[in-house]
Amino acid sequence: MSLSEHELVDQFAAAGLPLDPTLVAMLGEHPDHRTPRRGSGFTQATRHLAARVNEPRAARDLDDLALFADWHDPSTTQRILASLEESAIETWRHWHVAPPTALIPDAIGEPGTEIIAAEAERQRRLATLADQLEREESRLLAQIIIATILPHRGDRNGWAEIAAWPERLEVGSCPTAEKWFLELAHGFVPRKGRCNFIVDNDDRPLLIEKVKMGDSHSCISLAPFLLNGVCLPPGSLLAVAYPESILENAPANAQLPGQWFRLSDCSGMRMLRLTTLSVSPGNRQRAFSSHFEAQQAEGLLAPDDTELSQLDAIAEREVACPATP
Repeated sequence: MSLSEHELVDQFAAAGLPLDPTLVAMLGEHPDHRTPRRGSGFTQATRHLAARVNEPRAARDLDDLALFADWHDPSTTQRILASLEESAIETWRHWHVAPPTALIPDAIGEPGTEIIAAEAERQRRLATLADQLEREESRLLAQIIIATILPHRGDRNGWAEIAAWPERLEVGSCPTAEKWFLELAHGFVPRKGRCNFIVDNDDRPLLIEKVKMGDSHSCISLAPFLLNGVCLPPGSLLAVAYPESILENAPANAQLPGQWFRLSDCSGMRMLRLTTLSVSPGNRQRAFSSHFEAQQAEGLLAPDDTELSQLDAIAEREVACPATP
């Protein structure tokens, strides 16, 4: 496969926002990224983005612009930011909505105004790019890239939100994580396994945590939610941290071994990657290529037609009793 064939790479380049060479190689399915450990280039690209999602969005920190091959000269932008009033700096990631022209001091003059205008225009092009993509998997990644640079603020659409855990959690993201969730979707749990369900404040299931099935504290999301201002789609794989004491009074599941508790009781999460379940069955082979093909070759349970709605139905059934006050 040519490295220029992925729709996401082509559309970002056409918008004048070419992606960095690492992402281009991953999305082009370079052999270095099509390994049993990595899964596929697309899978690896979601890990690459996860590293950025897990870092807090800071107005003065331009490190996440490394997702692009040629955004602008960070040192120039840093000088402009240093000349602005603090209120303007804090709005930097939303200049496409309201450039701070009224707050530009005389010290930066016309060149600074032009840089800010160019920055606002780049952000406008970035903000609308996902709408121009046809493929489901391309839109998923584009939305993560866009929100990494332009995080959601007021437009939260009722999404639940949790803080990112500040350091790496000892939870893996290997391509076999789907095995357990595929089996759970069909009602199978290993003898020593447990499933915990994490719910919002209205007791609606948001995530399923697997315990003693591969790495514990590994979750799959059932609904969109915010992490560091980025909306992660259903089917995201995350690591969760919480004090074990919350399990002391957590209600038991209706049928499956395990318990359920609220997202607000958790200490934080880290995105690991997207799972193959994040993409609808008809598009999984195209999106995840060698990762999906390995699932079939290894005899995983129905990777080609299992849907997140099956996990949703199980979660709704298990979270059946009223929460403990």
